[in-house]
Amino acid sequence: MEVIFGNDSVSLCAGAVISCVYIVMISDFIFHAVRHGIRGMSIFRLLSFVGAVALVLSGLAFHKSIYCSMSLDIALSSMIILVSESAGARYQEEIPMAVLASVLFVLAVGISVMRIALPEEAGDGGPAHMTAVLSVSMILYCLVRAISDFSDIRRFLKGMTARKYAHAVVTGHFCILFLSLAFLGISATAFDGFVRQFLSLFCAAGMTVLHIGLYRRAGRDSVFILYDGYEPDFSGRMEQVLHPPGGKPGPDAGYRTTYERLNALFEDKKPYLDSDLTISDIARELYTNKLYVSKSINLCSGKNFCQYVNYHRVRYSMELFRADPRLKVSQLAEMSGFHTVASYNMAFKLLMHESPGEWCRRQRFMGGEQFEKSES
Repeated sequence: MEVIFGNDSVSLCAGAVISCVYIVMISDFIFHAVRHGIRGMSIFRLLSFVGAVALVLSGLAFHKSIYCSMSLDIALSSMIILVSESAGARYQEEIPMAVLASVLFVLAVGISVMRIALPEEAGDGGPAHMTAVLSVSMILYCLVRAISDFSDIRRFLKGMTARKYAHAVVTGHFCILFLSLAFLGISATAFDGFVRQFLSLFCAAGMTVLHIGLYRRAGRDSVFILYDGYEPDFSGRMEQVLHPPGGKPGPDAGYRTTYERLNALFEDKKPYLDSDLTISDIARELYTNKLYVSKSINLCSGKNFCQYVNYHRVRYSMELFRADPRLKVSQLAEMSGFHTVASYNMAFKLLMHESPGEWCRRQRFMGGEQFEKSES
């Protein structure tokens, strides 16, 4: 594979700049993993950057210059994130997609080792051609999956959310950009001089920007990259298109399914015990958006999100008291996820029509009134 600049100092600077960019992103991943833990397939973001560093540095060391296939190396590493993300709307495909993403990481590391271990005449064409074939193949695969997702509008009308539809559309655009840069990088070798240098560097820089964009989208669990405020606006408009207003509609199958999954989540994991719980946290757990969660709760229970969460917190506090009548009101408030005793008193009185202190006294001296009887 022909090189761009046969200059060791330029190669060293390029390697240092790209390595610093990826090291910053790896550090950012580790920082957030320590604070919030590793969820789902987020580990593949780290593997993607490690694979990119291995491929780029091995390529720079092998060619001793900035080389033309650098953009394809970055594209192959980016596909690790894109493949792992493509299982988001299909729970049954998480394991196969995780295996495929792992295979891509192993291949990236293997190509890096081949460049260093093989003789120069054997390691030039083979790894470069392998990277080109793998990159283009995986980009086409992700593009086909994205097109398959957003082209089946009936599936979205039957319960898929506007956010998932938007996610598939944006993924398709990512794939188109990756594919365009990959073919542009490959075609750069047909030119000579400044044109080849400019096209190759442009493609390498473009691939790096797209790679960081993928990380940003996956790390923040968002659809759009540059403007977060556009996501709720887009989701709201899509919901109006899919479910036009006209009186108060009853909950359809999609909202009922979301509400049932929400109930199962609250029963199994008890997320309401986290005093900092937000509707965004729940939307991420259910792989949907805030608007869909809020509307599901409203249509199926008649409550808003705060009332729904407080309902479960109050019920849990009552179960705690029944198990140990020695608990104080302040202890019940803290153990059931309320920030303050005042907010606990307000939520309890709104639901039970009496203060928690009065209810606790009645439980101690009168044998316990059933929660369901007083539920509003």
